[in-house]
Amino acid sequence: MQIKLYLNENLSDEIARRLRAVGVDAVSSHEVGMDTQDDYAQMQFAVLHGRAVVTINKKDFNRIHAHYQTNGWEHWGIIFSKDLDLVIIYRRLLKLVSELQAEDLKNERLRLHDFR
Repeated sequence: MQIKLYLNENLSDEIARRLRAVGVDAVSSHEVGMDTQDDYAQMQFAVLHGRAVVTINKKDFNRIHAHYQTNGWEHWGIIFSKDLDLVIIYRRLLKLVSELQAEDLKNERLRLHDFR
């Protein structure tokens, strides 16, 4: 199954638009009206819609991941990025979705940096 991405509010919705233009299922929190929601609500939205979260917020999403593990809850993955240029994030996300399937990300945390 193809990876579906959910870009957290700190990332440009331009990245999601560019990804969709080449066939990647991606939305940004801004596009779906979630920008004002807290990180737990962001994660819940992603889980409900079968999407992996892409974020620069490592501290909070590591905590959320631990909370999910403790409670035996599943998620579709968390992809951590550094605050990089949108073109670099776009290229690395393209590489990631070309190499992995949704099941590979399930309940995992990955660094986008590893997909150069």
